[in-house]
Amino acid sequence: QYFALPVDVTTSAATITLSQGVINITGPATTATVTATAGANTTITNVAVSTAQPGVGNWLSSGNCAGFSTCKDTITVTPGNLSSPQAGAVYLGKVTFTASDNTVSQAEVLYTYEPTNESAITITSPSSFTGFEGQSFSATLTATGGTAPYTWSAANLPAGLSISSGGVI
Repeated sequence: QYFALPVDVTTSAATITLSQGVINITGPATTATVTATAGANTTITNVAVSTAQPGVGNWLSSGNCAGFSTCKDTITVTPGNLSSPQAGAVYLGKVTFTASDNTVSQAEVLYTYEPTNESAITITSPSSFTGFEGQSFSATLTATGGTAPYTWSAANLPAGLSISSGGVI
């Protein structure tokens, strides 16, 4: 007697296919979507983000595709989390997808910071102050709009006066 045993001829080796290998995002705050598809008999087990420049802040985040064989993942840039963002600067990051068989696929993220939706900076403190010679003096400058915190500087202050970067004279 011969018995036929079922044989699985499919492979469990995943190749995670991404709809985009490079994700370009430009703007003050925006998102992009990437579709990740795991290979036969596998699912996506982890999605991780990382940034290439140290000290620029935690500006990149991703949704969670864990447990799915195909998902649309929203990549989010949060400019408010950038340390000292510079208009026109390009920040580099990546999103890494891992499948249940430990294969990995990555999408590179290029974020160009363009603060086009920021309001103009308006100085709200008085334009002049009165002080008396020989007496202590202190004034704090204030502003609205733009992206706080502000860095203050002044030129041609009277002798004996200085300004801190926080705007205190």
